[in-house]
Amino acid sequence: MHKTRCVAHGIQLLLKDIYEEINWVKVATDEARIIVMFMTRYTVLHVVMKEYTKYRQLRQSCATRFASNFLMLQFVLDLDNELRLFVASSEWRRFDYCTIESGTRVTEIIQSDFWARGREVIKTIELLVRVLHLVDGDGSTAGYLYEAMMRAKVAIKERCNSEASKYERIWELFENHRINNIIHPIHVVAAFLNPSYFFSQNFREDREIKDGINFIHENLLLIEEKHQFMREVQLYCSRPSTLFIATPKMMLQTSHPRIWWDYSGDDLPMLKKYAIRILN
Repeated sequence: MHKTRCVAHGIQLLLKDIYEEINWVKVATDEARIIVMFMTRYTVLHVVMKEYTKYRQLRQSCATRFASNFLMLQFVLDLDNELRLFVASSEWRRFDYCTIESGTRVTEIIQSDFWARGREVIKTIELLVRVLHLVDGDGSTAGYLYEAMMRAKVAIKERCNSEASKYERIWELFENHRINNIIHPIHVVAAFLNPSYFFSQNFREDREIKDGINFIHENLLLIEEKHQFMREVQLYCSRPSTLFIATPKMMLQTSHPRIWWDYSGDDLPMLKKYAIRILN
């Protein structure tokens, strides 16, 4: 038995740091919060707003779940046209509190380039939120986490248009949390033992993969299992044709990796034993 970290909590902490330390992310998110707080503060105003949004609601963020900052921003962005029409309407101007400082500020935000900046934030953070949904759902996702995090890192750079000033600090935060709060060596081995990833063009046998296998070798195996385990790891790496007869090959894209091992791992009994345990 070996305990791993709570991945969902680690991703929440990463999203917290991105919000607090990346200024262009914080500014757009805070502007969305200003809109939501003002629109929901006054009952009559809120009722009229819902008529413009066809009763689609804005959502407050949650103080302890930092992904909710970005979900709140997404809810606001989804009502782009409706909120623009509302603050340009005669109904909006009739409310006295729309002329006070906070109301004027909301009008300025909604009529500014906030929408483009907000969409840039969502586009950049989107895959991280998807990874959070992956690990926060039902079922075992250990075999998918490592690859999902690698794809999220690449996407962050691409969606920042490779502008170093925008993505480099996010990458620093990403790597710090990935190593210290999110990815455990067991997750790396789970990716290695996920055949749909291992046999894909995206797979790279890097130092993390080797360190993960060494972690399993040193911490989870019985002494009498070590030699056979490493021999079977080498055989698996050689991609033997016996593992890829028609049915197991088809299962690569259609089944959970644990089921694949349960069905097709008889040639690698020791590796199969630990693959099923880790992927569960």
